[in-house]
Amino acid sequence: MMAWQWLKATELPLGKRILRIADQGNDVRILQEMLKQTGFYFGNSDGVFGVLTEEAVVLFQKTFHLRVDGRVGREVVKALTESTKRVGRLIYTVKNGENLSTISQKFGVRNSAWESIAGQGRPEHRIYPGMKLILNEKAVFLWEPGGVPRDAVSDVAATGMIRADLHFATDLELAFPENWDPQLYHLVEADTDSWSLLLASPKQWRRWCAPLQLRAGLKWGLDLRSAPMDAIFQWVEFVKYLRIHARPIDLAVLPLRMPSGSTVYDQLLWLNLPLLAKNSKWIIWEPVLNQDSPQLFYETAAQTRKAMKSLLQLGLAGRSLWLGEVCAWDWNLDQSTVTKIAYREARMIRAMNHRASQSWSDVGFTRVNYQRRREPHCLIYRDETDWASFLKLVLQYQLFGVVLRNFAQLGQVGEERIAATFAVLPSAKLS
Repeated sequence: MMAWQWLKATELPLGKRILRIADQGNDVRILQEMLKQTGFYFGNSDGVFGVLTEEAVVLFQKTFHLRVDGRVGREVVKALTESTKRVGRLIYTVKNGENLSTISQKFGVRNSAWESIAGQGRPEHRIYPGMKLILNEKAVFLWEPGGVPRDAVSDVAATGMIRADLHFATDLELAFPENWDPQLYHLVEADTDSWSLLLASPKQWRRWCAPLQLRAGLKWGLDLRSAPMDAIFQWVEFVKYLRIHARPIDLAVLPLRMPSGSTVYDQLLWLNLPLLAKNSKWIIWEPVLNQDSPQLFYETAAQTRKAMKSLLQLGLAGRSLWLGEVCAWDWNLDQSTVTKIAYREARMIRAMNHRASQSWSDVGFTRVNYQRRREPHCLIYRDETDWASFLKLVLQYQLFGVVLRNFAQLGQVGEERIAATFAVLPSAKLS
């Protein structure tokens, strides 16, 4: 005989009914606690859905681009559950005698890195005792060339450092550096042919994984940008195999394309993202920028925000890191060729041709048209203002953090921009 258990509405778990103003119960109390954890609610967790709770729900819906109606259904509960799993949002209550400068110095950021709860004023104008300030902590990974010593890259307090120093070729033998650094995140990279061979040979996977299993404490990842897109289903099976039979993947580097991309493989990549994300801790996204011409570069850069919004809607933003490379692209317009040049050289070119520069603020780049040896050139790079916009998008789309490649080229400017935008998430908090 089956026993039925009747629950009162006030005893239902969160998500079993739609909550709205004037509702009461244990699920309302849980809702209030979760809103507190995410920094949207500062009232009492009394189980009564009052005006303050409704305002917190509305603010949460606006922040995560949900339907704004002040009600809590499955959509809000799902987004709230994902949000409470994330680290990196610090709420600070201003004490007597404190000012914004002393608080900022305490946390190692600039005054501009602070926000406030809606309705409490603007920190840059005035703060007062009891005011709630929000400081976003974001993971900042530095991806530097293999020949650069770890302690010589930068003084910025990075969350972690990445180095692509694990390789394999057509023999499918994974080459591991003799003096590997347990403090670094080591990436596996290979050319397309090698990836094709490995992904098509599941019988080889156990032998390939053997070097990984011998290194205790290894922090590692896969750079899949060169892997063949037509083998996307093998990608999923391979990362699943690694998680079960070898060791979990910390980082997976993937190309960031539009969900409605020009090829069926672009769409398949997005369809399989939940499975790829399930088998790796974080995903590093590199926007795919068309370098055939400056105009195509601009058009693909303009699609990046739409792709990031899609990550947010899929609930993957909290596990995503955005990859930005410190460099510049220089086109010879007569020959239709493009060359990557150093950031320092790009700044010199712009300084000598400042009147010909054009801000592409909507896509976060600067364009400079100039002449070199009587040939027309077009330079595209991120200036100081563009890098500030780049970092702010990480906040806007709720990304877990950022990966900066060749960060040392930015020098002090990069450190200042980070400190002015958010606090660097300590590596100790990642676990």
